[in-house]
Order: sequence, then C-alpha cells, then structure tokens
Amino acid sequence: MTQTPDGYLWLSTFDGLARFDGVRFTIFDKGNTKGILNNRFSGIFADQDGAIWAMTENGAVTVYRNGAFASYQITETLIAIVSDAQGNAVIETLDGFYYLQDGKLVRLQTRRKRASKRFITEKQGRNGRLNKTKFRVRKTDK
Repeated sequence: MTQTPDGYLWLSTFDGLARFDGVRFTIFDKGNTKGILNNRFSGIFADQDGAIWAMTENGAVTVYRNGAFASYQITETLIAIVSDAQGNAVIETLDGFYYLQDGKLVRLQTRRKRASKRFITEKQGRNGRLNKTKFRVRKTDK
C-alpha cells in the first residue's frame, strides 16, 4: 500500500490495482484499463512526483503517470521498486537496478559510480503502520 501526494491510497492486489479516495475503491485491471498487462500485482511504490509504480508476478512494471498506465516487461526476477536519494523510482532485480528513462528501462552501469547507494523501502510493521527502512547497496565479490 502507498499514498500519493493527492491523498489517494493505492493497493496492489492479485486482481489489479485499487485506488481508495476515502469513500470508494476504483479497480484498475487489464480488463478495464489500457496499459495494464497483468492483474497479479505483488508490490507498489509512489515516487516523489506522485507516479505509481507497481510490479507483477511475471516481471512487468506498470507505471501510472498523468492519468495513464504504461507497462514494461523485465526478463530478470523483480525484487522491489525503491527510491534513490532524489526520490526517483529504482527497479531492483536479482541482477541489478533499473531506471525508466525516455520510455525505456535502463540498467544502472556497475562500472560507473552510482548517483546514490542509499535506498528507502516501505514495509508494513506489526503495528499496522507503514515503516520506511533505509539500506545501503554494497558491492560484493561473487
């Protein structure tokens, strides 16, 4: 679950994305929404600009920005969608990190220094509150 700056609560479900306005839910799925490829969402994230980023079980990343959905397929195993130090969405996979740039997913180059090695992820705690966890990405030898 995540909240956008305009106050909407968004939930990822195995039957689409749900947006709650405080009174009613609106469901977005592949049957009623252009740009959604798969209904089985497993994670959701709101970036600093209020765009919604959701990932599916089959490796699709769906972005809702300016009233429209667009989906991007990744062949690698998705882990999470997190934030870089500037609040931009970063897609974490088993094999690396990706940004969306000019409508394409671009892999972060491992040879050059990353803009940020600190990421924030949100998880619901035992008390039901949304907790933000900071962690660093460290280079390790395989």
